[in-house]
Amino acid sequence: MHKEEDRAALEAQYRPAAEQGDAEAQFRLGEMYFHKSGFTKEERVVKWTEAAKWFRKAADQGHAEAQFNMGRICWFGIGLPAKDQDAAKAWYLRAAKQGDVRSMMALHWYHEVAELGYAEAQYKLGEQYAEGTGVPQDETEAMAWYLKAANNTNTYSVHLIDHPSGKAAYAIAMMYAEGRGVPKDEKTALAWLFRAAEKGNPEAPWDIANRYARGMSVPQDTAVAAEWYVEAELRQDDGEISMRGLDKRCKDRGIPLDDMLAAYFKAAAGFDYLAWELAQLYKHGWGVVSPDEIESQKWLQKSGW
Repeated sequence: MHKEEDRAALEAQYRPAAEQGDAEAQFRLGEMYFHKSGFTKEERVVKWTEAAKWFRKAADQGHAEAQFNMGRICWFGIGLPAKDQDAAKAWYLRAAKQGDVRSMMALHWYHEVAELGYAEAQYKLGEQYAEGTGVPQDETEAMAWYLKAANNTNTYSVHLIDHPSGKAAYAIAMMYAEGRGVPKDEKTALAWLFRAAEKGNPEAPWDIANRYARGMSVPQDTAVAAEWYVEAELRQDDGEISMRGLDKRCKDRGIPLDDMLAAYFKAAAGFDYLAWELAQLYKHGWGVVSPDEIESQKWLQKSGW
């Protein structure tokens, strides 16, 4: 079955019960319309308007997930004539009172969610206390909540792309690096940076690379720094690494070209597109290396292109 056929089957399954007033079927029908393909502005308006209609029917019957979705719809004005943030908060409140975690987070009920064991809320509380946002600034309290989040083994994350335990570990590293709420300690900061990197945090590899490049709290090692710079680049939002301008990147980072190339060679074993970029580098040179067709073909073959 193609996706459109799947959706047609789901609609046939849910619509009769939804029209008879079944809240779960109404919610499912709303979900189906919300995620339905729509490429033009007009198509998106039609599908979101239909989704909002069915979510509203389920939400009016007390369906917590539908109430959360109505909160999002009102907040962003999806499928509605305009945004209505007061209405959004009212829907979030109705869902939150039923224990809907996403709604509780939307209302910034971080204490309540943190006590339920969610790392994201624990991290957010740490952030609030560190910055004095909505609560009196208290770096000791911030550290306590960051530690809870960093040590949290609950894998569920409500919104954050990288797991909040990694973000908390990075925040702890920065507190030690800056001496905020704890004695300044670069070695402890580095240990927490490694922990943050292990948890997938995208910021930690940059800091680790900078430390090895400059010899900050570790012996200077440009080869190790180069590997961490590549790791950091791989964790960028776009995940793309271009070999153009590599000579300037090396100069800015204080890393010899040979060390950066060695790091890219090593990483290319697991990333076909990186091998393809290396093939382009040796094909064109780009002022970084001398063009080398044999080397270019070698990397092109490794890339699978």
